[in-house]
Amino acid sequence: MGILLVIAWITSYIHETVQRTAQESAGKHELHRVLVEAANDFEAIIFDLDLLTESKHLTSFLESGSLEAKEGFTHQMRFVAKGRRFYDQIRFIDSRGMEIIRINSDKLGQTTNTPSSQLQNKINRDYFKDAFKLSPGQFHISRFDLNIEHEQLEIPHKPMIRFSAPIFDKAGKKQGVIVLNHLGEVVLNSIQKVFNKSKNQVYVVDQEGYFLLTPHYGEAWGFMLNHTNTFGSRFPNTWDLLKNQQSGAFQTDDGHFIFENLTISLRDDLRSRLERNNQEWKVLIQISTPGWNLQDLKNNPVEAIILLCGIIISFMITWIVTLFMVSHRLAEQAKTEALRELEFQKRHWTNMPLCPQQT
Repeated sequence: MGILLVIAWITSYIHETVQRTAQESAGKHELHRVLVEAANDFEAIIFDLDLLTESKHLTSFLESGSLEAKEGFTHQMRFVAKGRRFYDQIRFIDSRGMEIIRINSDKLGQTTNTPSSQLQNKINRDYFKDAFKLSPGQFHISRFDLNIEHEQLEIPHKPMIRFSAPIFDKAGKKQGVIVLNHLGEVVLNSIQKVFNKSKNQVYVVDQEGYFLLTPHYGEAWGFMLNHTNTFGSRFPNTWDLLKNQQSGAFQTDDGHFIFENLTISLRDDLRSRLERNNQEWKVLIQISTPGWNLQDLKNNPVEAIILLCGIIISFMITWIVTLFMVSHRLAEQAKTEALRELEFQKRHWTNMPLCPQQT
């Protein structure tokens, strides 16, 4: 029985090791792929930001202030919004923080120009103030947060990242900023979708460990919804290990995790233009605990072979041990019978009367 338990443990250990290694390898591959796609989208946003800040239509509008020049730049902004499916708004905000042109967009590519009566002043918003301080060629990325309209949190919640850059007239005077609102749910949904079919759990957190995406209801966006649920509070041991790392894998008492930073761009020249505002996002995958599953074995023939070999080896060892035990018992029985027979014969000869002597 002890041997069978050892064989079962070894078989289970091999299965779990193979499955965990396969899950980690597949998870790393899928994670890196989706983050590269996100980085490519971010680079496209930076391209659009450069296109608009250097626009001839914008320069003409800044010089003349004419309605015709404004309409030309508005048309260009709508064209940019239609070309992508991840913008919520594209705006020109002047040096006083007032929205001058605001194009609203959606994931279907439908765009509308906001009437002048509905334009807002954004002078107190960080993405405006931080971008307005920058030099030509630099750009700012806001905190990944929830959108606010008319000083109120938008309902339903709308995750947002704002890319912004200052604009200058021909004399080099700063005239305002261009702001591109990226629909954060696009990148969050793409990350979630990749891992929906697996048993693994996916998290996206910011530099402070606040959840931007979590499988646990009500724990996201704590810094905006006035609660303190963070990755660090849920998984303290793991957070201490990975918070200062760019990528990796850890096995702690919290579980088995792989992670990688969501980067703005894979290009050094673009990253060098980004204002360093300590924005950092990590995508973390908690690998599920391996277990026996018929469907998994069908999809993973190597694991099925290992299991089959374990069963065959266990059966063979069981048969050999059983055969040995039966043979040993039969031998013991034969030995006992032989001793009994010998004892019987001894008694028989001892009790026989002696033959009488002849005279």
